[in-house]
Amino acid sequence: MKDYKLETEQREDYLFAYYEAERDSIDLSNAIWEEISLKMKEYDLTKILVVENIKMNPSTVFEMYQIIQASFKLGFAGKSIAFVDLVEEHYKHNKFGETLGRNLGVNCKIFKTETAAREWLKTQP
Repeated sequence: MKDYKLETEQREDYLFAYYEAERDSIDLSNAIWEEISLKMKEYDLTKILVVENIKMNPSTVFEMYQIIQASFKLGFAGKSIAFVDLVEEHYKHNKFGETLGRNLGVNCKIFKTETAAREWLKTQP
């Protein structure tokens, strides 16, 4: 049984993904992002808007680094990822993840609202 819920749908020229879980982990993130990667390939898309609702983020910088590095290996380099976390307390932690992703060649940006994320995504190639 999955310990997360993931919903995806194609919207215009991007994939919309919403997921929720109790606590983030390397294994959980790998499973979610692998499913997202497969959907992007299925729809032949290069842009994604992700909305996350995970109550507890990884507790260490090392865990965050491993999660971001794993997503890079799934083929997200060269893709545009707009990311919204519904738990506002995670924003600072996610900004660190954004920096790591960008350093690995992923065009990603963290937003506080889905509207702002969608507007940014429209400007991406």
